[in-house]
Amino acid sequence: MFCGEDPSKRGRLYINVDESSESFGLFFCHLCGERGGINKIRQHFGDAVIEQESREDFIPSDKTCQILDAATDYYAVSLLRNIDAYNYLVNERGLTDESIDSARLGWADGGLVTHLITEGFGIDEIKETGLVNKFGQDFLQDKITIPYLVSGQTVCIRGKEIGGKYLTPPGQKARLFGVDSTIDSKEVVISEGEFDQLLLQQMGFAAVGVPGANIVTGK
Repeated sequence: MFCGEDPSKRGRLYINVDESSESFGLFFCHLCGERGGINKIRQHFGDAVIEQESREDFIPSDKTCQILDAATDYYAVSLLRNIDAYNYLVNERGLTDESIDSARLGWADGGLVTHLITEGFGIDEIKETGLVNKFGQDFLQDKITIPYLVSGQTVCIRGKEIGGKYLTPPGQKARLFGVDSTIDSKEVVISEGEFDQLLLQQMGFAAVGVPGANIVTGK
């Protein structure tokens, strides 16, 4: 669609059309990597933007998702410049390059705000994501960054000290990590933490990670 693929070929654009789903309207092109929400795809075809019922507890606004995606890409590039963070992911957590890339893991080097402003985002809308504090500083600075992806779209980003504690930006809701890996799966493994989920997925299991043992409770 966005990349002009030959229409005679099998499509690789996936759109969530389940209106009862928390990720309704999100799309992802497995050919060119384009992703976004329902209004982005409507605008591409020249259709009017529609008013959506607020689902910000689960899926942020289109603008916030754009900022989160831009931040995720920036952090991923920054990881390539931090050998300590990279070695921790590979040697301590057992992740392969493929797992690191597909999960879009990154490193917050402190330059996020400047980068996002050069990308055309305003400081106030950047602060609304929680990635920047009231002083305009990167909230996750000097942390490994862990984006939560839903249909390929970043919906929140957590951070982790190398060998230390996790950090969640203010305003972000607790959610399961790795839900994209469970699509079309009949059995799902539940693990504690994002890196355990990635390791299980790397081993071929459909898995989700709970960000902390006390996040999910039964009734």
